[in-house]
Amino acid sequence: MVIRGRHIFGLDGLRAIAVVSVVLYHLSPAALPGGFLGVDVFFVLSGFLITSLLVEEHGATGRINFIGFWRRRMRRLLPALFLMLSIVALFPMVAGWVSSPLVANSIDVGSLREYATATLLYATNWFVAISGDSYFAHFSAPSPLAHTWSLAIEEQFYLLWPLVTLLMARRIRAERLAVRVSVALAATSFGAMALTYALGGPASVNFIYNATHTRLFDLAAGAALAWWLQHHDPSTLPLLRYAGRVGVTVLAILFITAGTPNGDPRSWMWYAGFPLATFATCGAIVGVIQREGGVGAVLGWSPVRYVGRISYGLYLWHWPVIVLVTTSLTHLAGKRLTVAKIVLMAALTALSYHLLEKPIREQRGPLWSRRIIAFGGAAVTVVVVFVGTTASLLPPVTFRDQLIRYAPSSPPIGGGKIVGLREAQRNFVAPTDRKVYVASFGDSIAYYGRFVLRASLSTSPHLRLNTRAIGGSTFAGDTDGRRSSLDLLSERHYDVALVSTSWDDELALKDPKRFEREYRELIDLFRAKGVQVVAFVGVPLRHTAGFTSMTPAQIAADGRRLRRGHDAWRREVITVVKSSQGRAVFFPIDTAFDPRGRYEAHLAPPRHPDAPPATWNRVRMVDGTHMCPPGLVMWAAAISYDVITLTGVPTTPREWWLGKWIDKPDPLAMDVRSLCPMDHPRG
Repeated sequence: MVIRGRHIFGLDGLRAIAVVSVVLYHLSPAALPGGFLGVDVFFVLSGFLITSLLVEEHGATGRINFIGFWRRRMRRLLPALFLMLSIVALFPMVAGWVSSPLVANSIDVGSLREYATATLLYATNWFVAISGDSYFAHFSAPSPLAHTWSLAIEEQFYLLWPLVTLLMARRIRAERLAVRVSVALAATSFGAMALTYALGGPASVNFIYNATHTRLFDLAAGAALAWWLQHHDPSTLPLLRYAGRVGVTVLAILFITAGTPNGDPRSWMWYAGFPLATFATCGAIVGVIQREGGVGAVLGWSPVRYVGRISYGLYLWHWPVIVLVTTSLTHLAGKRLTVAKIVLMAALTALSYHLLEKPIREQRGPLWSRRIIAFGGAAVTVVVVFVGTTASLLPPVTFRDQLIRYAPSSPPIGGGKIVGLREAQRNFVAPTDRKVYVASFGDSIAYYGRFVLRASLSTSPHLRLNTRAIGGSTFAGDTDGRRSSLDLLSERHYDVALVSTSWDDELALKDPKRFEREYRELIDLFRAKGVQVVAFVGVPLRHTAGFTSMTPAQIAADGRRLRRGHDAWRREVITVVKSSQGRAVFFPIDTAFDPRGRYEAHLAPPRHPDAPPATWNRVRMVDGTHMCPPGLVMWAAAISYDVITLTGVPTTPREWWLGKWIDKPDPLAMDVRSLCPMDHPRG
């Protein structure tokens, strides 16, 4: 950058440190917990450089050309911003049609349009501050444009500060006045931050971090330093002789210590940490100006300077790449996915700088042609943002698409918490000369899910499944259910019997002693047929449908009744299991859906529990009871995992959840399209 007619290469290096720290922080907050301070380094640098250029211009010409200043800022910042906005806005539509509709529907296009509009107006910081969409919560439910909050603050500063600079430059002893005003502004701004945090605590963090008046201290401090350096040589002051080394060292320490492993600033940052980072950045700038030994050599190194020159583009592109380039899109995970993100953001940054930013910045054509390009680019961006964020243009999501999001993890969420497992495993003898045969009994839940359960158990070539389910069967006091079960057990020898009944078994609530007696008799009957282990399956609690004829009070009462019955059934089954001496186990797979055992109509993907509700899929039919394909996948995955754990048979990795069962109308024995509507987003 040009300071008094010369280019200070070290300032580009300082920019590089800032942008790299932010990128590392966003890739993995635990890797660099204080990396968010890179934004503060940017702010201080912006305040310093812009003020230096304005003061130099006034000193050389006696005036400040506001129009020329803002035109240069626009030419520097807007082209890359317009391109990034356009690509991000079109991403859901393009990726949805080219890759998978799941990619498109994992993005809340309504929120994306709001963010894009705020970005175009350079008001993202206030949009985030008012909406409560915390910067530090972006790692769980991120928007690809959330990072533009800092660009908004800088642009607001660029809009007003030239006017303030001109007013101060015209006064007698302008330098002294400007330093005092800038320092007072910085102190007031940070005081507002500390006071707001003291009064509001952690709940106020979102507002403090994004509001313009609480973040001006960095920019004002940089401006104060610029004014001071106009008439002072820091090398003549012993206290500033090693300012660069001290500043860089303090920044390095803060990058490591300022945040918690999950990325949140530590509480002391709001009282002392942020101004300390500001002072450290000012010290680093002074060291660079003095061309201080090792600091100047490192920050002036060519590769570091290059990163600094392209830092704006890297900041623009890195966050959209991190958010949008996912496993669903690339089929990569872990370190390979991280490497792919780094390579892509580096490529986009380099292309943006060399093919767009630099050529436009150096453009020398007629004024009218430059205006056409500028206004045309703005108009095209607005149109693209509007079209790209129109939800009706996104590709439709099918059940097959949904299943990819609800594919089982290893182990499935909530799987493996088997009651009575150890004793049952000691008593279970796996056959050596044949397959392990599994019989499934139960109510309509088991009936509608039989094909999915068969597909999931096929992950082990050693397991074979047969089913016999009756709608509404509870086994306790159900003669028909028992007779049907015994008929199936007479057809072949089975090693494991799955019994799937739950919350609608009123006998567990009304007469628990009789319930226990009848279930022990059921175990004895199954054992007499050669079954080694009877596995009771915890069916997820039914969702109160809330039919139009029900009042809110009736809906609430129905929910309480269901909960009492569900809890009573679990309690009595566990009692039976614990007294069966290894002959029975309990698979509490209802926890695979919700830690509280509830099963609502819509659920977040198991591996993305913090996904915004707008991206959840319907997992329960409109009757509030039976499961839609995504729910059946979760249910069957948890059961098969527990069966495999119990029997100890080896498995073969395969994508069973995308099997032919989903394409047939028979598996659910009803019109899935009408009872599992694709109401996306949740509604």
